[in-house]
Amino acid sequence: MSDVNCRRVPEGSAVRTWFMSLLEAHQILFKGQSNVRLMATEVGCTLEELQQSFRAYVAMNPISDDAWEKDVELSWPWA
Repeated sequence: MSDVNCRRVPEGSAVRTWFMSLLEAHQILFKGQSNVRLMATEVGCTLEELQQSFRAYVAMNPISDDAWEKDVELSWPWA
């Protein structure tokens, strides 16, 4: 994930803020709560850069077989 060139920021505390926003974007996408194109615009990446970094995130965070059993949020058509 470190080779992704999203929103270029100076060294220091801003880097931590940027990383958290990219991590938050990955978490939101992982849950299926947003569109990848919209999230790329929000984070400041190109679509291709976010897709590449998200693939790496998914590879590092596989879904367990019983993950769906812990899902308590209602989804369409029940929501």
